[in-house]
Amino acid sequence: MDGDRHVVLIGRAGPRRTYIGRRLARLLQRPFADADEQVELAAGRTLSRLAREQGQDDLRRREAQVLAHLLTRDVSLVILAPEAVEMDRASMALLAGAAVVLWPRGEEARTAPDGLSDRYEDIADRIIDVEPFYATADEPGRAIARHMLELLVKGELRGSVRVPDRVRAQADRHICEDVPEAVTLQEQELSAHVEEIADHIVDVEPFHAGDDEPERAIARHIARLLADDDPRPGTVG
Repeated sequence: MDGDRHVVLIGRAGPRRTYIGRRLARLLQRPFADADEQVELAAGRTLSRLAREQGQDDLRRREAQVLAHLLTRDVSLVILAPEAVEMDRASMALLAGAAVVLWPRGEEARTAPDGLSDRYEDIADRIIDVEPFYATADEPGRAIARHMLELLVKGELRGSVRVPDRVRAQADRHICEDVPEAVTLQEQELSAHVEEIADHIVDVEPFHAGDDEPERAIARHIARLLADDDPRPGTVG
C-alpha cells in the first residue's frame, strides 16, 4: 500500500460528505466505501438502533473494526470514515500508515464538542474549508471533489495516490468532470424499460424546488410510499 494509499474523508455529518466521497471516487476511478454503512449492513440494523440496543461503546468498537478492515484491503478505496468523535490510537495508526486523510470542514467544526477539532486536526493531512465553495460554486459538492483531486494530483500530501492518466490530464486542464459510461439503450427505450420495472416513479423536481435538503425530503417521501398499501403514482406529499 506504500505506493498507492487509500483516500479517507473524516469529519462529522454536515458538508455532504457522502456525495463528495462518491464524486471523488468516481473521479479517481476507485470503489467507494462508507464505513458506517458497512457497519449497518454487517449488523442488519441502523446505527441509531445499534447504539440504543448495544450501547455507544459497542457501536464504536464495530466502527473501528470496519475501518481497520477497509484500510487493510489490497484494492485502493475512497473511504468515508465513521462520524464517531472517538478515534482510538490503533485506528489513527492505521490511517497514518495506509491513507491520505482529508477533512472537508464545515460549520459543524465550530459547534462540535470541545476537543473534536483538535483530534481531527491531528489526523488530517489536509483540511478543506467548504464554506467558500458553497458561497461561490453552483454545485459545491462537485467543486469540493475536484479540489480534492487537484490536491492529490499535485502530490503535496503524505504518501502517493494513483491518479489515472485520463483523470490527471483533465485535472491539469482544470476540467475534472465525470465522464459518463456509454449508454447502450436509446433514451426512449431506457425510459420504457424503467417504467416496466418500477413500482413507483418519484419526480424529484418539486423537491429540489421547495426544500433546502431535497435528498432528505425525497427519502422521507419514499418511506411514506413504502408504508402506504396503495401509493398514488405521481403524488408528492
